[in-house]
Amino acid sequence: MSLFSTNAFRFELPGDTWVERTIHFFRRPDDPLSVFAISRRPTQPDDRPIEDVVRHLPDPLNGEKEILRSEIRYVGSAEAEDLSVLARTGATALYHRIVCVPYFKSVLSFQWSGPFTAREDVDARVEPA
Repeated sequence: MSLFSTNAFRFELPGDTWVERTIHFFRRPDDPLSVFAISRRPTQPDDRPIEDVVRHLPDPLNGEKEILRSEIRYVGSAEAEDLSVLARTGATALYHRIVCVPYFKSVLSFQWSGPFTAREDVDARVEPA
């Protein structure tokens, strides 16, 4: 059996081949375009840089995506990937800022998204004060 827990809820799944992939989404009730997401997944030997993963994702339906910047930054002592992406679908343009941080045998991914016109506000949430 594989044992998992979240908060005070514990459960078992049959067999030993289950792999955890946790994703949390946070939205404002009055702003359907903005989101903050955190995910955690185990590292894999064949992991690719987040820029490569995004570059190979299909473009949005009737739209396109563009990587605006990709760099390495430090989160504490951890070397993290920091990526900014513009995604257009019709008249809607969204801005995504993704920071991936290695954490023991996992990768923590933090993603802030919002309207492209609010990209400075999105970036301000990412940058340390």
